[in-house]
Amino acid sequence: MIVDALAAEAGASFSKQLSVAHVAKLLTPDSEILIAKSLGYMNLSGGPVSKLARKFDIPLERVVIVHDELDLDFGTIRIKAGGGHAGHNGLRDISAALGPDYIRVRFGISRPKGDPAKYVLQNFSKTEQTQLPALIEDAALAAIDIPLQGLTTSQQKWNSLT
Repeated sequence: MIVDALAAEAGASFSKQLSVAHVAKLLTPDSEILIAKSLGYMNLSGGPVSKLARKFDIPLERVVIVHDELDLDFGTIRIKAGGGHAGHNGLRDISAALGPDYIRVRFGISRPKGDPAKYVLQNFSKTEQTQLPALIEDAALAAIDIPLQGLTTSQQKWNSLT
């Protein structure tokens, strides 16, 4: 949802690349930014991410992964570089393919009382659904700030918000 919002905000449209992802290109005065959505399973994201990074010659420190984060309260956005996967299978696969030093935009979904594997596949609650559009837009803006403003500036801006 966040990647779709990012592309919509940028006025970019997706096309298929390498049979592994839909890719939209955002042209800025200084660079070209690729926005990608894997066509595979989330838990097997490493292959598509590494293929796109190689094809477009994107260095690891310029790869930005947007993902859900159980260890953050719902709607909290945090940007970080590197780190572990914290049990997130998609991040585990990306780290296995690329190494752990990519940038992450973490979108909080809160930790459930029950089984996390079932929780992440459920719909958001009605209350969360009413808040979601604005939060998704914020997360998309956070993601695009990284290549435009730099990692440190983006972290200072977004990590200080509640």
